[in-house]
Amino acid sequence: PLSPPASNAVLSSSSPRGTKRSNDSYKFKDREVDAKNNATILFQLITSKKYRDAIERLDSNADEAATWHITRDPKNANQYLDRKLPIHIACELLRRDRQKVLERLLAASPVGCKRGAADVVGDEKKKPHLRDLVRRLVTVYPEGCKRVDHKGRLPIHIATKKHAPLPVIAVLLRPYPKSLVMVDANNKT
Repeated sequence: PLSPPASNAVLSSSSPRGTKRSNDSYKFKDREVDAKNNATILFQLITSKKYRDAIERLDSNADEAATWHITRDPKNANQYLDRKLPIHIACELLRRDRQKVLERLLAASPVGCKRGAADVVGDEKKKPHLRDLVRRLVTVYPEGCKRVDHKGRLPIHIATKKHAPLPVIAVLLRPYPKSLVMVDANNKT
């Protein structure tokens, strides 16, 4: 079951609602929530691959697009083990469509490919909704394309590593064209 973050979910910053801009985007202050105990509903929807519901959630709770989901190192509270915006999480779930490849494999060798392949095919059918979610996240919070995660990666770094389709890459580049030449913490573009 999805549950809203607890009242003490905001660890830093404030202003959970943003100021609407003329281009359908919002201006927010970043805030942090504990990913395990106080994750936003948007985060829960994305990680459970309910992309349509996540898009609907953004319509009424756009501030969640600017919410960092963090996990701190238990040995050093000043160190992040994980720190991501919803755009980072969505980009991690992107990958080049493998639907046709999987269908061909199933047709060629149904016995050898049956195990687990149906689940993967089912996930691939959700990909168009994931792409729509990425577009909506960028529309609502374009600043997210300029934010690096705990590993120093921009959303574009994650998307290209996952071999995201070119239209998705174009959406990520639009608000921050310089990201094309920006390097991550490992000096990779």
